[in-house]
Amino acid sequence: MPGTDLQVKLNYAQDEGPGKAPYMYVAPLSEEEKEATGRKEQMCGKTVEIEATVRDGRNQKHSLDKHSFELVEQETALTTEEFYNDQDKVKSVYYPEMEELIKEKTGAAHVLMFHHQVRARKNNATPETGDSVNYPTICLWHTQRLSSQD
Repeated sequence: MPGTDLQVKLNYAQDEGPGKAPYMYVAPLSEEEKEATGRKEQMCGKTVEIEATVRDGRNQKHSLDKHSFELVEQETALTTEEFYNDQDKVKSVYYPEMEELIKEKTGAAHVLMFHHQVRARKNNATPETGDSVNYPTICLWHTQRLSSQD
């Protein structure tokens, strides 16, 4: 897996002091939400641009046990076109492939895939429409049941 570090510019919320916490709502506020929160704007606060190095982790030999994540190459039966445009196939083919990979890597007996988000050049795309949106998404849900009967 070849890779290259990148020099990038990132925007961060600037601390403006007590009582002036910045905020940003990614989904449009309803009139009821505006009334309940007292916030009429989608975002408030200043941002500051910083330069940062984004390190390419593909050649770093990260492991799940040591680093809490691992990068792996994984074949899929889906074509690129199917991955971006056929959400039924993503759920019926790709989900089971990823469930098996996660079981293999973690030793889990059960894995349930329940959500994904397709990222497109025009920001984030919804799985259903491919349209660009900025809604947050859950990336991973982990539960662990500890019992003397396990």
